[in-house]
Amino acid sequence: MHLKNRHIFRLWLIIFGIVGSFTSLLCQPSLDTTDLEAFLGAYQVEKIYVAHDKPSYAPGETIWCKVYLVDGQRHQSFSGTPVVYVDWISPAGKAIKSYTLQVVKGYALLDIPTEDRDTTGAYTLRAYTQFQRNFGPQFYFQKEIDLLDFRSTKEEERATDSTSLAVSFFPEGGHLVEGLESTVAFRAENADREGVNIEGVLVNQAGAKVGEVFGLHEGIGLIKLIPQANERYFIRTTYGGQAHEFTLPPALPEGFVLKVSTRSSKEVRLSIKANLVEGTKGCLLVGHLRGEVFLVQELDGSPAMTLTLAKEEVPSGLMHFTLFDGQGRPVAERLAFNKNPTESVSLSPETDEEFYGTRRPVRLKLEGLSPQLDSATTVSLSVYYDEAATAGIRGLDIKNYLWLQSELRGNINNIGQYFTEDSPRINTLLDLILMTHGWRKFNWQDILQRKKPRIVLPPEEHLTIAGKVTRLERDKPVRAEVQLSVLSPAYFSALNVTTEEDGIFAFRGFDFRDTVDVLLQANVYNERQVEKLREGEFRRTGSRFVDIALLDVDQPEIQLEYNISAKIYFPETLKRYAYLVAQERASVQDPTSAFSVNLDEVTVSSGRNRAQIREQEIENLYDEKGLFYFGTTQKFRADDPQFADFKYRTVFDQIGHIVPRAYMVTAGGRPRVLYGSPVNGVEPTLVVDGTIASASSLLNLNPNDIAVIDVLEGDYAKLYDDDGVVISLVTKRPENIKRPNPGIKTLTHPGFYRARTFFSPDYATFTSEDADYRTTLYWEPELNPEAQAEVEFYTGDRPGRYTVWVEGITAAGLPFTGRTSFVIR
Repeated sequence: MHLKNRHIFRLWLIIFGIVGSFTSLLCQPSLDTTDLEAFLGAYQVEKIYVAHDKPSYAPGETIWCKVYLVDGQRHQSFSGTPVVYVDWISPAGKAIKSYTLQVVKGYALLDIPTEDRDTTGAYTLRAYTQFQRNFGPQFYFQKEIDLLDFRSTKEEERATDSTSLAVSFFPEGGHLVEGLESTVAFRAENADREGVNIEGVLVNQAGAKVGEVFGLHEGIGLIKLIPQANERYFIRTTYGGQAHEFTLPPALPEGFVLKVSTRSSKEVRLSIKANLVEGTKGCLLVGHLRGEVFLVQELDGSPAMTLTLAKEEVPSGLMHFTLFDGQGRPVAERLAFNKNPTESVSLSPETDEEFYGTRRPVRLKLEGLSPQLDSATTVSLSVYYDEAATAGIRGLDIKNYLWLQSELRGNINNIGQYFTEDSPRINTLLDLILMTHGWRKFNWQDILQRKKPRIVLPPEEHLTIAGKVTRLERDKPVRAEVQLSVLSPAYFSALNVTTEEDGIFAFRGFDFRDTVDVLLQANVYNERQVEKLREGEFRRTGSRFVDIALLDVDQPEIQLEYNISAKIYFPETLKRYAYLVAQERASVQDPTSAFSVNLDEVTVSSGRNRAQIREQEIENLYDEKGLFYFGTTQKFRADDPQFADFKYRTVFDQIGHIVPRAYMVTAGGRPRVLYGSPVNGVEPTLVVDGTIASASSLLNLNPNDIAVIDVLEGDYAKLYDDDGVVISLVTKRPENIKRPNPGIKTLTHPGFYRARTFFSPDYATFTSEDADYRTTLYWEPELNPEAQAEVEFYTGDRPGRYTVWVEGITAAGLPFTGRTSFVIR
């Protein structure tokens, strides 16, 4: 996949007060900048971000999602139709729902229903592509979403050591250096790994006080000192009534100190110092952002120098600065965040009123449209009940994820606070946070040695059906002719492929938008007698001498340590919210209500609804008997409740009563079945446990022995007969043995998931006596603000504060958010 509109940024550098325009990149022989971007770019994997309608959910609510896929450098969408996989993972770390999505115009839609009886706790929403799997789980989108527990009104007590304290140190640039003023960031954490602000003193190894120490923000603080030769330094503090002492890293006798400040809203300041005799002679400073190099500067040998970069000349995002010595070795590194003032996109939702009654119209305008918004920009717009007023601390959003969180390992707590404004205070706090994050997506030694990541899984744009043909019951691969038939009428096709000696085949390029039935047939390859299906042709050709096994790329291992945390800020308020939702859902029992709980769809302990369990039981029965199973054919269980009170004299009576459009008639004193019409209907082929049966044998079959009646029409019927209709009876008699079908394999492919449409009642025309307690009033994931700058929706019956939340990304790759709120009385 190729990136668009790539270019190198030219920066104005101020070095010792002399302004110069560097239009060419200088380099060391050991660091070829011509190739540097290509190697850095190889590690800039595509990114996924999943927007959803609100921060937290109660069991039984649906999570409405918009899944974005963009390139890792420019954050622009791909021109093709990539495939994205999404898993909904339980608190126990088990994938309970999986979805396959096709991305069109940069996004795909998804809805994830939860059930009233679902286990509460922190679930994981994981999204990834096959291509991202080449690089590991740290490149996936993996976020916690809480299903709130209302069963207690008090947080669970955790047995923790109130005196336990850990302090980590992060010298700016990487090392303390003797004789050079250095800055050391530290982070203090309790036993729960929560940041705690401490106070104490900095002492040398003789115990003499060197300075004061105190936490500034979420357990993080700064220490400034000039390390002396052969000296060690310590922090002494008291926490939980207990004294603690922590040792700072030792100082290098020779080296470099790299400092960066983004406090100003206009410029980034860099400072480089060295205590070597040759100073910074031969050194090279490299700055890059998302794989694009924006700075390569050869230093002139001075022991100290300062550079200033204009923020508007560098894209918004996480900057990596690395200093190389004269031998091309990385000796100092620093992360810093840039807020480019020209890349601020404005989109402000405004309601026509501040207060509304129940079931009243709300007119919402999208004001302050930025010129960066164009006809290709679509946003997701959500209106949700915000009991805890969490909009101000919503946390992860499309802007801070793409620009910052996706570039780091580990969580930034309440990351949204660093994007509320571009001020010296906020920028200083963010600088402080980034001094304690040192992860990068690559190893410099790999770059210098021209070692690129190994790509095993290519990008996907369509569905693939793959498998392997082996000798019957010998597991030995064999060269074979494989024929694939898609039996579902909307996608009917017949394809052929010849495998190599390894027996592996793959049919690619499918875009199933619905569940389809697929038949695979294989024959040992014979050069003299190659039997292929003509376009549109279908017949049974599988050989009894081979087996077919489907090949699937295994689901990646679930590793919850890569989750972006879902921190609950107001646990008592959110538990009350969950209780109200559960109480209101339980009170709505009318199955005809637009807001009802369908009791037949309530999840049981297996995590599946009754319809899914029923279909799985049928599939298991077919598998035990070696029968063809297709997910989309008409199947009727003889023991379903609607048939339980009927007594049948013969199987013909049973078929006529259970199967729609099937009629039992008598001809010459013998019963027959007609399908479609009692006069001019087709006489179907009758099959019992996979074998065509005569009418006389069916008279001896006990109706109580029938488990399932399956109706096969069209191409499905051709598996047994060419007459066009087959009625297949599957018995429940235990003495039936499995009848294998070697050389033939059936599967029901779910295709790409199609999201449901969000229901938002228009009370101007819609009437209902049922209470409308929806917590999400409106969800529109495909709103084009240029074409539709005003929307209308109706309030429900739940009073309280509601948040309007907008997220999106421009065609140029600039992410943005917007919000407002109103009250229902």
